[in-house]
Amino acid sequence: MINRIIAVISICCLMSACGPSRHDIEYQKLETFLAANPVSEPVTPVNIASQYSKLDKLYFAVLAYQQDRYADAKILLAPYVEQNDADALFWHAKIIYASSIKNTPIAARMLLESIKQGNPYAMMAFSPEEAMCQRYFSSYCDEKYITMAQQIFAEQAQTTGDVRAVYYSKMLPVDYSVRVDAIIEAANNHYYYPLFDYAKLLFYDANQYELELRIKLLTYLAHHNFIPAIDSLKGHYSKQARVLKTKKNNEYYKLVEQGMRLGSRKAWASHYFNEEDNNVSNFDLYVIAQTIYLLSKSDRYLKFTLSLHGEEKIRAEILAQQNIDNMNMVLYTDAAHAR
Repeated sequence: MINRIIAVISICCLMSACGPSRHDIEYQKLETFLAANPVSEPVTPVNIASQYSKLDKLYFAVLAYQQDRYADAKILLAPYVEQNDADALFWHAKIIYASSIKNTPIAARMLLESIKQGNPYAMMAFSPEEAMCQRYFSSYCDEKYITMAQQIFAEQAQTTGDVRAVYYSKMLPVDYSVRVDAIIEAANNHYYYPLFDYAKLLFYDANQYELELRIKLLTYLAHHNFIPAIDSLKGHYSKQARVLKTKKNNEYYKLVEQGMRLGSRKAWASHYFNEEDNNVSNFDLYVIAQTIYLLSKSDRYLKFTLSLHGEEKIRAEILAQQNIDNMNMVLYTDAAHAR
């Protein structure tokens, strides 16, 4: 009898060991998804499911937030914060919560008011799983907020079909049994952040296959103009660029140029150093540095560059503004990924 029990246990152990792991199943689903959505030249037209459109009152405030122009974002949010608008309170809180000891409780009150008005993203900010909550709002961290958020997302998914609501109604709390299916569904609906988050997980303690899968996923996302993926993939190819030292058929330079067209500050910063290495004129470097300043209000690159004066400076500033005007700005940041 004992021998039979041992035999049954051994067989079960062998079956468990030989069966595919959760990760293996997820990877296979992602490979199937990638095979069904091959990447080819040229990149696809910009089609990202932004949380806000240009007609929405908070669009330019959130775009300023995305570009690290926090002072501009606060100014743009101010009239709506005064009106106690739930979304505006959330974004303002995200800007100020870590800026000073005095601002942290102010941010907490803003988030609580936003929660009171039914903002599920403010509820997510008080998740016990959130490092921000544990560090700055530990007395407020509570699982009840995740339950509340999930219920609201479920209602929104039913009534509006919003891609974020659909995704988070399934993934609050995280359900590993449907995770990749939900990620793929979101990507098919042009909400790319969940797939990018998954790709990031394949970097730490990853084996060679996982690293290669990560590059495949980032390549897919870059092909669909998702700026965080472009910036991440650009770093991957930077070593190759230094070896080849040519722009022809060089993925790094292609990504830099793509990022520049979409308004990526990191891409423009890479362009600055690339041109500096190529010994371009100080005037051209100044135009690039001024473009970065207009994008992000960071004068770091202007400090690296010799100052211009008079008509030459005016001409450079006009060219920098033309660079901004010619960009196809993409709003990819959403409330679920507010820093």
